[in-house]
Amino acid sequence: LYQTAKAQEPNQLLVGLAQIVATDGVEEATRQQAAIFLRQCVSQGSDKDFVFSRMTPDKKQQLATELVSKFETMTNPKLQQKVGDIIAKLAEAATDKDDQRGWLAPGTKGWPGLLQTVLRLSNPAQNGNVTCCESAMRLLKDLVVVFKDELSQAQQELGLVVQHSLGHNDPRIKCVAFCLVCELVGVLDKKAWAPLMGTANVLTTVMQQLAQANLQDELEECLQNYLEMAGLEPDFFKQQLQSTMEPAKLLAMLVKTRQGVKEGVRNMALEWLVTYAEKKPKWLAKSVPTFAPLVIECCMDLMLEVEDGADKLQEWAERMDDEEGEEDADELYHFGEEAIDRVVEAIGMEHSSAALFKLVGHFSQQSQWQAKLAALTAVKQTVEYVEEQDHVNEMAKLLLAHTDNEHPRIRYAALHALGQLSNDQAPHFQDAWHSMVMPMLLKKFDDPVDRVASMAMSAFVSFGEELENALMLQYAAGFMQKLVQRLQSTKHRMVQEESITSIAVIAGVIEKDFSQYYDGIMPLLKQLVMNAKDAKENRLRGKAFECMSLLGIAVGKEKFLPDAKEAVGAMLQTPMEADDLQREY
Repeated sequence: LYQTAKAQEPNQLLVGLAQIVATDGVEEATRQQAAIFLRQCVSQGSDKDFVFSRMTPDKKQQLATELVSKFETMTNPKLQQKVGDIIAKLAEAATDKDDQRGWLAPGTKGWPGLLQTVLRLSNPAQNGNVTCCESAMRLLKDLVVVFKDELSQAQQELGLVVQHSLGHNDPRIKCVAFCLVCELVGVLDKKAWAPLMGTANVLTTVMQQLAQANLQDELEECLQNYLEMAGLEPDFFKQQLQSTMEPAKLLAMLVKTRQGVKEGVRNMALEWLVTYAEKKPKWLAKSVPTFAPLVIECCMDLMLEVEDGADKLQEWAERMDDEEGEEDADELYHFGEEAIDRVVEAIGMEHSSAALFKLVGHFSQQSQWQAKLAALTAVKQTVEYVEEQDHVNEMAKLLLAHTDNEHPRIRYAALHALGQLSNDQAPHFQDAWHSMVMPMLLKKFDDPVDRVASMAMSAFVSFGEELENALMLQYAAGFMQKLVQRLQSTKHRMVQEESITSIAVIAGVIEKDFSQYYDGIMPLLKQLVMNAKDAKENRLRGKAFECMSLLGIAVGKEKFLPDAKEAVGAMLQTPMEADDLQREY
């Protein structure tokens, strides 16, 4: 019936839906559904779905007038905002210069009187109904793009709306006024929004008041809009930052507050700080040198948010590195981890190294294991930007000092960071530090926690790939003995995978000299290819297959041919999906 009415009775359908939405006696769920259908029907799209385009001109104007009238008099706030959504969609269609189907009158673009009505309803000095005023301001925010030019001309009326709303007693009005200012700054040309820079300190005060009143949802909404404004018009904040360091100080306080502040608020506050650093790095380094240290400190503080306890540690230890769930656990920690990388990359090591190294040193010396984890993670995330060799050496010393820590996550983090250091500072790091790093890694292959042992092997892969042939030859025998031993004794998939990759690295570096290990390792690899049948073992089979091919290169085709036939045969017996990892290998 609905589809038939859309096609054959556009006037009756839309007028009828509007009546259902406006009738107090109808069940609310039905009114809400009617509002959704009506919004869809007035939204631009195909001729079939854009039902409003097929209404007669008199009915178009009747519907538009009724919608504004019902919006003003409605007492149900949810439905009032739904009607506001419908008006906003219809306004887009009525003002589109390239599509006349939505125009209210033939040959005439626009919606006369709508903006003036919404401005009047949005001004608390003219509209004493707080709920209606809030809905009207939300509608006004949605109309900023549609009426961009008209709003640029209506500076006085707009200024009164902002002034009276930001100074209002009701936090809902303050919140939506805050979001309106952000939208105006993001959409209007700078000349038009420049007078709003006078509200910068008031916006900070509004956030403080929302935080003090523990209105977390409103605060999060404000921060979302604040963040978008910082990305679009960072110059809005220059004067305020230079004179008072706000809003950076308030946002930093929110990031660091562990009790009573939603995770979403803390994340959003840090995201604003990081985004601003990315948008204005040179200006900040020159004009607000305390900004970068503050943001780095916030990142470090967020990285303390790691859950403690035996159960959590066991859950972490048993999780494979390639399994889902890692990002879901300790979300704040992971956000801080990502943020510190972005900040240091944006600001540059020249302007952030002093603060970074001071904080890393401070955190690493604390007894709390989460603080040490934050320090090691900060090194891992920023080592690629380090240029001075002395700084690289200090980082290396710090990481090596924590590879024997009693806490598995600290050992894991130190090894993870060493792997990153090996990638980012090769080959100088390998040349200078092999005599200390290689014996330590060999020892860590036997870590009692398999996840830590597999990370030691992963670090070896990163370190070993860039090691000179002659240096690898010095260590190869000891490492091969240990890797074969681990392959024979472990059932842990990540240890198996990383053992095979480590063997492949040794083979790749020492090339023909690897032939002496061929007879000892090839039967193990064939066994893995034949027996690893589980879906989760696809990568393991693939790595074993890849390693076999590298061994073949090392020993030559004559010796490799019989084993190669067996391996390829075993791989081809396994049915492979298009996205199967084995296909890649």
